[in-house]
Amino acid sequence: MIYSVKFANNSIEQNTECTGAVLLTCLTTSNTNQVGTFEVEVKVWDGNAQVWSNVETKEIELVPATNTNDESESEIVVSDWLLPIGLGIVVMLLLVYMVMTKKE
Repeated sequence: MIYSVKFANNSIEQNTECTGAVLLTCLTTSNTNQVGTFEVEVKVWDGNAQVWSNVETKEIELVPATNTNDESESEIVVSDWLLPIGLGIVVMLLLVYMVMTKKE
């Protein structure tokens, strides 16, 4: 199979992997540190018609990577000690209730 993949008018098909027997699924990967809007073009060669077919172009926007602080772990730490303390209080109240009802 012959195909062409371009990013910002630069060929990147050497990073393309395809799978399948009759219908192919292809994945192209590329690394860049550029930021902005770029055009991606994908073409597949039709050997019977001897022309490029299935030509698709799409504009994509690349934004700089940002680091996000995931503080969800701190919430887990609170729940780690909250559940045992809550269960301890419930058990103590249950014991007090049982002792008081036994005396009567």
